[in-house]
Amino acid sequence: MEKLLTFMNYWLGKVYIQNIYVPADKQAHLLSGAIGGIAMFILTGSFGISFVSVSLVAMFKEIYDLLHRNKHTPDVWDWVATSLGGLFGGLLGNILWLP
Repeated sequence: MEKLLTFMNYWLGKVYIQNIYVPADKQAHLLSGAIGGIAMFILTGSFGISFVSVSLVAMFKEIYDLLHRNKHTPDVWDWVATSLGGLFGGLLGNILWLP
C-alpha cells in the first residue's frame, strides 16, 4: 500500500477539482473503492450489491479504526471516498461488462 501511495503522490501530486485539494490518502480510498466496486460487479452482476458491499466494508473498516485508535486513525471522509469509489466502480462495471 505504501508503494501505491508513493506512486500516486509522485504521478498525481496534488489533485485539484475546482480549487478543492484532494489528498493522496483520499485518492487511494477512491481508487480502492473503484477497484472493489468493479470486482464486486463482475462477481455479482449487480450495481446495487457492488456499491452497498464496498460501502459496508469501508464502514466496518472505519469502525475497526475507531476501536483501535492506538494504531489507526478513524476518518468518516475515508468512508465517503471509498464509497464514492465503489459507486464509480459499480457504474463503470455496469457500463463495461453488461452485454
